[in-house]
Amino acid sequence: MEPYNETLRTGCDTQQYTWCDTSYGTSPIILLATITTLLGVVVTLAEISLDTIYSKVLGQIDQSIMQGAMVVVDDISRICTPTYST
Repeated sequence: MEPYNETLRTGCDTQQYTWCDTSYGTSPIILLATITTLLGVVVTLAEISLDTIYSKVLGQIDQSIMQGAMVVVDDISRICTPTYST
């Protein structure tokens, strides 16, 4: 773990947390690969499930506007989420 920096207030403060000396930080490569893989699968499966539910609820009506709106919201969320979370 990174040692505590008083100026920036970052890192692990060994005076406040005893586990700082024995803990290891997660490698950014492993963390990003795991998040990317899991979110890639989960978001895709959620979209498929939502599409299925909406098509069952709406029935035989024209669903093009609803599908288009879902694609727009999905694209906006995929653009804004990484920016917001960092």
